[in-house]
Amino acid sequence: MKKNLQQRVWYESVSALWREMRAMPWHVWMKCLVKAGIILAAVSYVFYRSWLVMAAFPLTALWCLKQGNRDYKDSCARLLTGQFMDMILSVSAGLQTGYSVENAFLEAEKEVSLLHGSDCTMAEELKKIRLGIQNGISLEQQLLRFGNHCSVEEIQDFTEVFAVIKRSGGNLREMIRRTIDLTAQRLEVEQEIEQLLLSRRFELKIMNVIPFAMYGYVDLTSPGFFDALYHNPAGLCVMTICLGIYLTAVICADRLLQIRV
Repeated sequence: MKKNLQQRVWYESVSALWREMRAMPWHVWMKCLVKAGIILAAVSYVFYRSWLVMAAFPLTALWCLKQGNRDYKDSCARLLTGQFMDMILSVSAGLQTGYSVENAFLEAEKEVSLLHGSDCTMAEELKKIRLGIQNGISLEQQLLRFGNHCSVEEIQDFTEVFAVIKRSGGNLREMIRRTIDLTAQRLEVEQEIEQLLLSRRFELKIMNVIPFAMYGYVDLTSPGFFDALYHNPAGLCVMTICLGIYLTAVICADRLLQIRV
């Protein structure tokens, strides 16, 4: 029973990851696949001098796609957060000028479309909200639907609090003003952290390449220097240990730089 449950959880997690990967643009797919090919080509030459290592391409491609999916989701979340910020600023301005809450959101669709284009995610969601309101669906239901399908924490919190305050007759203007302040503070902190980590990420990329560059330099200037490390059991063990240490260092460094606010 426990084994079947573990298999089901594993299958659902893999299925969810595959659905997310299918949503990625084709250029992200190509970038990840090319990256996987380059990594395997470098590893096969430097550590084993054997093209049999290319048999690990599916696993390497899956790892690169997972990393690419994470980076793509992060970039989409940052973009959507900026669009959301512009949307609630527009809604707040509409409420200040005397619009009802529903009309303020309808006017926000125009502002967001002008700022980010009518095909941006936030404009599409506001369009769905407008159509829902025209069909008699309440604004809070539309926002809750959006929040449930969104991975951005600020939007989820906003939609849940908005629905509660709207139903209880609370002060929507104060809630939206508070949301603007908190979101602006969080974005400012994220930008500061991103600036601090930008140089570290660049340094990490350089450090990842340095072992291969040093190997290439020595191999080019002293042909045959590494020949004793290949095609024999002792050399195979040594290079496998070196590869394990290198991959451990790369993974640990990458995780250290994944800071969430």
